[in-house]
Amino acid sequence: RSTLFPYTTLFRSRDKDAFNYIGLMYQRGNGVEQDIQKAIDSFSKAFNDDPYCGYNLGILFYDGIYLAPHIDTAFYYFQNTAKKGKNNKAKNLNEVYGKSSYYTGLILLNNYKNYSEALNYFIDAGNRGIGEGFHNCGWIYENRKVTDNSLKWDISYQNKAVEFYEKAVKLGYSDSAFRLYEYFLELGKRNIGSEGDYYYFDKADYYYKKSQRK
Repeated sequence: RSTLFPYTTLFRSRDKDAFNYIGLMYQRGNGVEQDIQKAIDSFSKAFNDDPYCGYNLGILFYDGIYLAPHIDTAFYYFQNTAKKGKNNKAKNLNEVYGKSSYYTGLILLNNYKNYSEALNYFIDAGNRGIGEGFHNCGWIYENRKVTDNSLKWDISYQNKAVEFYEKAVKLGYSDSAFRLYEYFLELGKRNIGSEGDYYYFDKADYYYKKSQRK
């Protein structure tokens, strides 16, 4: 019997989980001859119903491992999957919707330079437990890539960046911890001799230790 046999009944009944499993088997060559087109065909059949199929299609066209990268196609699948998750609060789907939002934001940030839209998707990713989503929100504010009418001063943008970096640290994202270490170390150096210098150096030390944890 073929390795596909356990899924054939589900496949014939158009069970969305079967399409995802079979797509992954063809993508990776697990138990069957690797065939990327068959993987794409299988994922596509359940794209509208299964967020994992949409996410896996996005990855196929994005990362360049199995296909030449096609950013616009990857963006289509990531964004559509992320949008479907907008009002879906099922905890078991948080990760796949969060990753879809993250990659949507990443393409908006790096390829389309649409920072305000990228910010929205990164916030959704962070709220779904993807630390790098909040980290990229911090980067956007730190580098003033968006205009926030509620923030009047440069320091307000920096404080907002710190707020997002701290959220990322709480999710275990070490790059944010290291960025906060650099930030508070610089503040400490600028304020040597003042009453606040120890506070900044203590914060720098705290985040440096956080950044070294795996």
